[in-house]
Amino acid sequence: MSLQEPSYQSVEIGKEYAKHELMNGWFCDHLCSDMNTYETNKELNNVIKTMDVCMFHSVMPRHSDKKSARNNLQHLINTVRKCKVSITFEMLRRNENWKITLERIVEEEVSKISLGSARGFMTFVYRPLCNIIIARTIRELWALPVITGALKRYAKIWIERNYSIYGKGYIKLCQQYASHASFKSS
Repeated sequence: MSLQEPSYQSVEIGKEYAKHELMNGWFCDHLCSDMNTYETNKELNNVIKTMDVCMFHSVMPRHSDKKSARNNLQHLINTVRKCKVSITFEMLRRNENWKITLERIVEEEVSKISLGSARGFMTFVYRPLCNIIIARTIRELWALPVITGALKRYAKIWIERNYSIYGKGYIKLCQQYASHASFKSS
């Protein structure tokens, strides 16, 4: 009888195995499918609203200030949880390069942490890592494009209102130009 532990407890898993498990997990599987049902979109919102922020000690980056990294992760998850819009998989797939972005997020998150054994990974690391991937995917595939588009529209409207002929900015600019021109001529 051997006193050694089984390999699934004592051998560290590889990064490729972890990426494969994450890409075949519930979220990535449904995101990569062609269509989603109302039930899967509803389940996504339920997952978002019930994300656990207490389990992050197992997925802290190796070489960083653990307190600030934990606060950043909690802030990210809480921001996504408080979102007033019902997020759907279709909303996440609107971005042209969504699959490349998803793979990049998974790659970055897996490379940040120590994975441990297969049993430890599935017990302590997998769920918090999935939550981080869901939150980052929502932020990068939905929130950033929506906010960027809104800011571009707002900036265009602001420029048109302020610098069109007889707008506030136009009149102020004309007055400054006139005062500089009168100052130089005297």
